Amino acid sequence: MKKNLIIVDFDKEKLEKIKPTVLKILTENKIETNPTQLSLASALYFLCEKAKQEKTKIIFTGQGPDILLGGYHMYQKNQY
Repeated sequence: MKKNLIIVDFDKEKLEKIKPTVLKILTENKIETNPTQLSLASALYFLCEKAKQEKTKIIFTGQGPDILLGGYHMYQKNQY
């Protein structure tokens, strides 16, 4: 792809600042607001903000395949 890697730094202060916005986005989209979802959504929020600043139009991430191809709900049926 011949693209430079862009690293997005954030810390606890920045996380606390965006937390209300991310929680609102999750709630409006009927997504659970548990710690796992909040952490995933927060990282994606920072990524999207950086992409917007860089005028990036396409983002590839590793998030999504589990939900698309089977979902975490299938694991609830099999208690190991």
